[in-house]
Amino acid sequence: MDALDGSKGDVEKVDVNPEATEVESPRKNMNRRVFIGRSMGVALAVGGIGSFVAACGGGGGSGGSGGVVNVLAWQSYLEPEVKKLFEEENPGITLNTLPAASDQEMFTKVKAGGSAQVDVVFCNSGWSPTYYENELTEPLNMEEFKASKQLYPVFTQDPNLPYVIKPETELLVYPNMWSPMSMTWNTEAYEPAEPYSWSALWDPELPSNHVMMMGGNEDFIAFAGLETGVPYQKVYSMEGAELEKAKERLIELMPFQINANSPSLFTSTLASQKAWIGEVAGLGAARSIDQQLNKEGAAKSVVPKEGSVGWIDGPQLVKGAKNMENAKKFIDFWSSNEKFLTWIWDTYKFNQCNKAATERTLAKGGKEKEFAESIGVNEPELATKLAQQRPADNTQAWAEAWDEVQAAA
Repeated sequence: MDALDGSKGDVEKVDVNPEATEVESPRKNMNRRVFIGRSMGVALAVGGIGSFVAACGGGGGSGGSGGVVNVLAWQSYLEPEVKKLFEEENPGITLNTLPAASDQEMFTKVKAGGSAQVDVVFCNSGWSPTYYENELTEPLNMEEFKASKQLYPVFTQDPNLPYVIKPETELLVYPNMWSPMSMTWNTEAYEPAEPYSWSALWDPELPSNHVMMMGGNEDFIAFAGLETGVPYQKVYSMEGAELEKAKERLIELMPFQINANSPSLFTSTLASQKAWIGEVAGLGAARSIDQQLNKEGAAKSVVPKEGSVGWIDGPQLVKGAKNMENAKKFIDFWSSNEKFLTWIWDTYKFNQCNKAATERTLAKGGKEKEFAESIGVNEPELATKLAQQRPADNTQAWAEAWDEVQAAA
């Protein structure tokens, strides 16, 4: 991955116009994030659970120093280093892993019967109520996890966060990393007017097809909703006239380049001026473009005045997990092991919810501290002012809206 832009490998890129940037070849490890809506309205394949069950073997190991724990997560959260560090801390417990590409895929697999074989499942926290309402997960008693006091208080205390059942004590997700989607542009090609607004993406002064949008169908509709004035708290609830207006704005934006989930492709495209502006995961994209062009200030990343879409992610405890005690040991490891927390920052460079881990990063000083501060690692309140990525309230209406956008392209 690119050490500064947060990329976690490349996935297949999908374009809706013939002029879009060429497709990058997928690599062995799938990207951490394939955002909501990439297959909106289409049932996901639920294969893979069978082979996972075979790999996991029998149950057993519900506690003590032996047995297994079965974890469903994005591929990059299941790298060999994670397995090595977990098993070093928990001798005798085997970490079995099932990688997935998206929130949709993980939910679908658990919903289809994986709850009998999966002990821990990750999600972007906007999805956690969907799991809970379908009786697939159960709340975490935060008093059971020794590192919970290391978290920035906002991640456990804000009742508006979708995973907070009872502030401080009961959460649906153990908060891990977070990030806003930013508006980023190449300053050598373009400079939007202040105060910065998502409306810059629709600037008639931009050449055709010089906007790159990262994510999937529902992301793009959500950003169009923000641009038209829908409050971030309500953007995934758009229906009727609000949804119609967002749809029309996306049609006006066509053609634009679609980048399913590769920050490195985004930054290289803006560095080459094949696109001038767009939205991308994290606030570190500008620094990556600066480095590619070897020029400070060559790009800028901001959260516009309307706010943004974003995510807080982490592990969930599957309801009735067969290996319940080992599942809790895994979540405890994930939240407290210093070697692991250092590894995940060094590898992915996304903001951490763990205050102690963040302070260790800032204490390094120099360029590391400068970069960390540039993406807001010590400003956790920003995470609460984002439209947390989740399924739309009316998925059918949003799917139909996107179909109309594509038909107009």
